Amino acid sequence: MIEGETLDELAGHFNLKDKIAPITAAAMRGELDFHEALRMRIKLLAGVPEAAVFEMVPQVRYSKGARALVQTMNRNGAKCVLISGGFDMFTSHVAAGLGFYKNIGNRLGIQDGKLTGEVIPPIIDKLAKKKTVLDEARLLGIDPQAVVAVGDGANDIPMLETAGAGIGYYGKPAVQAATPYQIRYTDLTSILYMQGYRREEFAV
Repeated sequence: MIEGETLDELAGHFNLKDKIAPITAAAMRGELDFHEALRMRIKLLAGVPEAAVFEMVPQVRYSKGARALVQTMNRNGAKCVLISGGFDMFTSHVAAGLGFYKNIGNRLGIQDGKLTGEVIPPIIDKLAKKKTVLDEARLLGIDPQAVVAVGDGANDIPMLETAGAGIGYYGKPAVQAATPYQIRYTDLTSILYMQGYRREEFAV
C-alpha cells in the first residue's frame, strides 16, 4: 500500500540504512527468518527518540492505485484489512488515509520517550497474516476462497496461498513462484480490473 519499507525509511532517516536495508532485503527474499531479521533491525534503532519516529509517519507515500483500490472495494461492500510486519503507528496512519476498516502491525517498545530496540509480542509474521485471512473470512461468513490478498515478500506467501486470489505486487522471486497472480508492470488498480470492474466504476 505504500512505496518503500518503513523500517528502511526509518533507517535512512537515522543514517542506519546501510546496516538495516540489506537485512530487510534478505528477509523479503526468504533468506532470513522473519523474527530474527526483525529483531536484528529493531535492535539497531535502540535509543531513537519516539517523537522522531512519529514525525516520519505523515511522510509515507501511497502506492499508485492504492486509494482507488480500497475506496472502490469499500463502496461495493468489501471489508479491507491492512496487515503488516511493519509498525502500528504507520499502519494506523495508512489505514485511516486509504479507508481500511481494520489495521494490524507490530508494536515498538518505547520507554522514557525512546525506542528500546525491542518489539512487543505478539509479532506479526507470516503465520499471523495467514490467520488473519482465516479469521476475517470466518467473521464475515465467507469462504477464504472469496478473499483477495496482496503482498510482495516471502512473509506474505502463506497468506497469499490461503486466499482464493493471492496476488504478488512486484513480488520477490519466492512470491512469483508461489502464486500465478502477479502485478509486475501496472499499479494496484489492476486488482479491480481482475475482479471485473471498469475504469468508470472506480471510486476515485
